[in-house]
Amino acid sequence: MNSQSLNQEIILVLGSKPKATIPISDFTYCANATASYYEENLKNHSNITSIVSATEVILGTRKKSPKKDKWAKDRKNRIANSPSDKIVMYWTDGFPDSIDLLKKSPCFTPIIGVTSYEILALIKSISGIRIPTLTFDHFSKKDQAILNLLRFVKNYIYAIIVNPYSMSGLFRPSTGIIALIYAISKHGKNAQYIISGISIEGRGSYPDGSKNSWSKKNSLESYHVYVDKKILTTLSKKYNIKTTEKLLTSILSEYK
Repeated sequence: MNSQSLNQEIILVLGSKPKATIPISDFTYCANATASYYEENLKNHSNITSIVSATEVILGTRKKSPKKDKWAKDRKNRIANSPSDKIVMYWTDGFPDSIDLLKKSPCFTPIIGVTSYEILALIKSISGIRIPTLTFDHFSKKDQAILNLLRFVKNYIYAIIVNPYSMSGLFRPSTGIIALIYAISKHGKNAQYIISGISIEGRGSYPDGSKNSWSKKNSLESYHVYVDKKILTTLSKKYNIKTTEKLLTSILSEYK
């Protein structure tokens, strides 16, 4: 008999990497606009929750460009019209208009607002890691090591004194990993978590064929990636986490 309990819930945590494998699950947690990208694949799924950063529905939060603005408008519409049963939007204290803007899209899905302090407390309680955080990867490139340390100090002080929601993605996890943490907070240890469509390489490409052309290559390789790896390796020691992503499999299996 399979060692997995017959009563164990299957929890899918889905990101927007192209060609993601989407197994059947009891509960599905999608990052940002993922539920829209994979709407056809999720037709047989129920209990779908989208975890969304408030920055996804606000224009001008990143480097401005015509391509970025077009992409951002499309993302907001996708989130508003996704097949989600519930939307959990975080960073709402930093972007207080975000929920109203999404509702006016229009969006008829129930939206739960989560502040930056609440989401950071959740990350700490589930993973044991305080955000912002440093990793060994931040020092893996000699030409970036000192700069990353200085950036971290600046972000750490700014997060404490001013606000945490504006900290760099270099020192905080992606929405995909936040979706995993949120799922764990709801289902605990008596569940199997399957990560799909979330990767630490080839970032910036989406299932509709769009590509991130406004972020620098170094940012795509490091922002969220370093912290995602650290949190994943920590969580894999405590929870039953599997993945359909080959590169993540090697990371998770190393700590089983």
